[in-house]
This record gives sequence, C-alpha cells and structure tokens, in this order.
Amino acid sequence: MERLARGIVNHPKKIIACFLVITFIAVLLIPFVRINYNIADYLPSKAISTKGIKVMENEFEQAIPNLNVMVRDVSLLEALEIKERLSQVPGVGEILWLDDVLDLKKPIEMADEAVVEGFYKNRQALSFFRGGRKGI
Repeated sequence: MERLARGIVNHPKKIIACFLVITFIAVLLIPFVRINYNIADYLPSKAISTKGIKVMENEFEQAIPNLNVMVRDVSLLEALEIKERLSQVPGVGEILWLDDVLDLKKPIEMADEAVVEGFYKNRQALSFFRGGRKGI
C-alpha cells in the first residue's frame, strides 16, 4: 500500500494524464449508454408484480396509462382541442379521454354521469396518457 501511495505522490503528471485519457474515453462512450425507464424490467421474473404485468399485457389491448393530466376551467370543446394538441407531442402514443368513450355529438346530459365524471367534472378535464415508445 505504501508503494502505491509513493507512486501516486512521485508521478502526479502521469496520474493526471491517465485520468484525462480515461475521462475522454468515457465522454466518447456516453452516446452508447442506454437508459431503461421501464421500472418493471428491474423486477425479478418470479415476482407477483411481474406475473401480473404479463397477464395484463396479454389480456388488454391498451397499456396502462403512465400519465394523468388535468386541465382546469375548460369547456368540452377546449378540452378536445387540448387533447388534439397534446397528441402531437413526440413520445405521446395514445390519449384516453371522454371522446374515446362517448359520442360528444350527443348531449352530454344524456350520458352516464359516472362515465362523464371520470373524465370531465366542474369544467375540469382529466386525460390518461400512454407513451408511444417503450418507457415513455
């Protein structure tokens, strides 16, 4: 150990040069680092949660929403326009809102109140997003 410490103290320029070379190599390799944002991939394969996720993927066509967005003080038409604008954002794969469940051309008062309130209540619109790419 003493020999290592003496070597570091006696050759500081070599240590700094080595550090700079390794840092430069690390910076060049940054674009090749992949980030996995899907937390479920880190679960053990035998975990109950992992099995549940696999069953849900097999049984349901739509993925679980991974983002909920609420917009306050909007009319139905304004909320629909906002949904259309948000669907154009890169990475947004699907937005579930009231117009996907009900025909908005019919009077909203005739629809099931529980369904409507799940998406629109007191001039507040709630949408459920799912990413277009894995992990978004």
